[in-house]
Amino acid sequence: MRKTSQELNRVPVGFLGSMTRRASQIQIPISLITALLCLLLANDAAALVPGLALDSSGNPFIANIQLFLDTCPAGDPALTQIRSDFQIRRNGVLVGDIPCSEPISQLPVSQYTDELILLQGLRVIYYMDRGKSGHLPWTAGTLYDWMKSKIQGIDIIDGSLSFCCLQFGGKTYIGVGSQDDFNRDFDRMWEGISGNIELYAHETRHVDGFGHTSCCGLPDGCDQTYDQSNLSPYGIQWWLAKSWLMGDINVGFSCLSQNRIQDIVSWHLASANLYSARFCDNKPPLLAIPLFPGGQCFTAPDVDNDGVPDSLDLCPDTRPGAVVNAEGCSIDQLVPCDGLASGGTWKNHGQYVRAIAEMSDEFRAQGLICEDQRNDIISNAAGSKCGSKAR
Repeated sequence: MRKTSQELNRVPVGFLGSMTRRASQIQIPISLITALLCLLLANDAAALVPGLALDSSGNPFIANIQLFLDTCPAGDPALTQIRSDFQIRRNGVLVGDIPCSEPISQLPVSQYTDELILLQGLRVIYYMDRGKSGHLPWTAGTLYDWMKSKIQGIDIIDGSLSFCCLQFGGKTYIGVGSQDDFNRDFDRMWEGISGNIELYAHETRHVDGFGHTSCCGLPDGCDQTYDQSNLSPYGIQWWLAKSWLMGDINVGFSCLSQNRIQDIVSWHLASANLYSARFCDNKPPLLAIPLFPGGQCFTAPDVDNDGVPDSLDLCPDTRPGAVVNAEGCSIDQLVPCDGLASGGTWKNHGQYVRAIAEMSDEFRAQGLICEDQRNDIISNAAGSKCGSKAR
């Protein structure tokens, strides 16, 4: 039976230790083995996490933010790394496993917890600019690497505003406030998660000693000067909002529906121009909607053009025009004329027709085909010679 792309790319638990031990025995450089494993894990991320794709250098990136945010962290190969780099606490107490069920858009708001929202934001930070450099004026690398170099955790505090900083066991944390049902519900969408990411970056910038002033009329709610070479906390928030709007950091919102694109563009535009008002000297420029908001829509490769990206397609080479399920498989691929998909041959023609009828019923139940199409498929199967014994 053919292995799926997920099975071919998956790195088993314990594989790294096993490979490094064998490498030492046959004198293969450990650095080479590690590099190869990192490449496998990068491909694994793109294959296993909806909304991700790979760039030309093999780096996973967010190709569709809506799909990405609808998935739970547990299936993300980067989860272990993220939880290691950033400890999560609630009122000072370390948080263990964070429950989640998919799709997150359908999760009851009571189960879409502050902890899960924070983890979703960290996942976006991990993937959103991997492999990029020179795009953030305050650091040479990615936002994730910069934050990791400044803080080691985030504490969710009931009834608190966000602030910097706290210390737990010699580790530096920022504090963020818990949210009510309305705001947690809003955080299912990119607008809410992006606002949180801006806030995490803002508070992390305070680790470098930046404070606030009251020069714009808000008590300790302003930054004196916008200096791109040394961005202050509100300057970082403005830069991130601008980068997402212009597509300098592309999270794939340009691949969404026109209504969603308009909503997200309005959000980023309003956010950036709001942050501009937080400065008293040399304000950052007010922005306008760019020609291509969010940047180019990078659709994932789909060689057989069945509408299912290759990274999720379990049945490549689908015939043109065939109706497929979510895994990219058509009825004739799942129930082949020349034998069972799992191997072996049909016992007789009747077994083949029954299998076609059962699969057609599944496609009909999923809304992939209508009743007339179902009947035609079964009729064509009955009129075929599939499963018939040669005489």
